[in-house]
Amino acid sequence: MDKILKKLQELDHQKKTVVLIILSGISILFVFYIWLMYFNFTLSKYKNYEVANNENDNVSFSMKLKSGLAFVYENLSSKIKDVANTLNNFINGPQEYNIK
Repeated sequence: MDKILKKLQELDHQKKTVVLIILSGISILFVFYIWLMYFNFTLSKYKNYEVANNENDNVSFSMKLKSGLAFVYENLSSKIKDVANTLNNFINGPQEYNIK
């Protein structure tokens, strides 16, 4: 690793810029790939999509927004409660330590 850093430091400014652009592009692609995998994993939980029919055409925008926000709030609050419970269990763990 030290050799690679030394070689990068010895490059001229133009080559450093090219290396920076290439490594930044690779990093962006990696983060985008991770995001897509997470998005795909999240959507795979909901396989039973409801098909909109003509009866729902009379629903106003505010009703759709309200139901959507309620859905997001319920999911977000349950996730926050799960994280809080996990942290609480971690902090208040078994409090047993094995000494060898």
